[in-house]
Amino acid sequence: MNGRYRALALAGLVALSVLLPTLVAPAGADTQAGVGIDYEGESVTVANGSAQTISGTADLPEGESVEIRIRATGDTQPKFFKTESATVDGNGTWSATFDFSEQTAGGTFNVTVEAGDATANATGEIVACDGGCVEPTPEPDDGVAIDYEGDAVTVANGSTQVVSGTAAEPTGTEIVVSLRSTGDTRPNFFRTSTAVVTEDGTWATAFNFSFLDAGATFSVEASTEDGTNSATAEAEVVRCGGDCADTPPSDTPTPIPEQTTTATPGSNGSDEGAAVELTESVVDTVRGDVATIDIRFDGADTATLTVGSEAAGYVLDLQVRDADGDGEATVYFDTELAGREGETVSVSSGDELSVRSEDSLPAALDAGEYDLQVAAAGADG
Repeated sequence: MNGRYRALALAGLVALSVLLPTLVAPAGADTQAGVGIDYEGESVTVANGSAQTISGTADLPEGESVEIRIRATGDTQPKFFKTESATVDGNGTWSATFDFSEQTAGGTFNVTVEAGDATANATGEIVACDGGCVEPTPEPDDGVAIDYEGDAVTVANGSTQVVSGTAAEPTGTEIVVSLRSTGDTRPNFFRTSTAVVTEDGTWATAFNFSFLDAGATFSVEASTEDGTNSATAEAEVVRCGGDCADTPPSDTPTPIPEQTTTATPGSNGSDEGAAVELTESVVDTVRGDVATIDIRFDGADTATLTVGSEAAGYVLDLQVRDADGDGEATVYFDTELAGREGETVSVSSGDELSVRSEDSLPAALDAGEYDLQVAAAGADG
């Protein structure tokens, strides 16, 4: 395998988070965990509108923050994973607004809320908007903005391409710029760089896009280092015509920082271009439940998947084959049976799985984070 793919393989670790189970109570009820999610019936209900509120309570001082994560489940399309922070008010309540306008009625999702050391979980369902469910969308925060014309940021597939913008922040404030491949772009990538706000409120940083073909797409996020202000945009790579290298702005107060490059988590491939990847960089589940690990195949039909590490005290090594040739397979990992009698893992219908080795455990898998590493079978990782 050549040097570039070797670097990608060595970086291809992602996290499997196994969480302690937490009691979630309906609206108005106390929870032993110190955090609750509001809902009536059996699940949180939202409409497929642009501004839907998820709320709850937290046993935290006024002004403290809670983190809310929502993730699509089942056959929900398009898949989504969204996060928001909310501030606890003087009554011990919090609320966050999410955009479900791209979803269809009948979709399902999971909600996880973290408040200090406490965690609450609930299931959710998306219902049809009846015309009165779309709240006015708040005006976007213009503290940070990304420069572009038309519908998307455009860069050439050259070695020095500048991504720039403005920020209503003090001179010298660092802006973290993150790029992530989207759609069918190959190779997958995730890159970050740091820009500095100038005296006139502008910022700029440079990236190398020479490894991409014209037509590749990616997303851009620019945010202050603490994440309080941010902006996002879609982006596209166009063909470089001759000398397409950009010249960094002369008024940048410090040299444009060198970019930090990180391979897309969970991907690996061979010299021939065959590759596999995990579709989610983080897989969350509750201790005792079954985690769903989705694998995408690109030019390969067999993958090796490793769960855990020696440092974590548990390692499962298995091989997954895309037997039905649909380019994907789902591994179901039972945290209750891991390392004990019974079948720890199973695979989606039409695909094949074989366990090569598994460490024994005296009890159910402990709560914590466990590395996931995937590679095309035969790839030198």
